[in-house]
Amino acid sequence: TCTCTVRKPPVPKRTDNPPMEIHTKKDFSQTTVAVPVKPTPASVDSRKGDKQLLEQSGLVPKYVLKQDYGEVPAYLQKRREE
Repeated sequence: TCTCTVRKPPVPKRTDNPPMEIHTKKDFSQTTVAVPVKPTPASVDSRKGDKQLLEQSGLVPKYVLKQDYGEVPAYLQKRREE
C-alpha cells in the first residue's frame, strides 16, 4: 500500500494556539538524571601513573572468601566413591 495517496491533516496556522500540555505527576527531571558510574578500583604502579586493575591483578581476595573454599567438589567425591 502506498502512503502517498492518503491525505495528511492540514498544517496549523500561525495564529492557532497549541493544545495545552497534559499534566502528570511524574517527575521528568528526576528520571532523566543519570546515576554516576563508580570508578573501578586500581593501584598505581609507577611514577608515570601506570594503573593496574585490582580485580584482575589478584591482589583482592576473591575466591578465598567464598563459603565453599577448600572443600572438595561434589562431583569429585562422587567419582571417588565409584
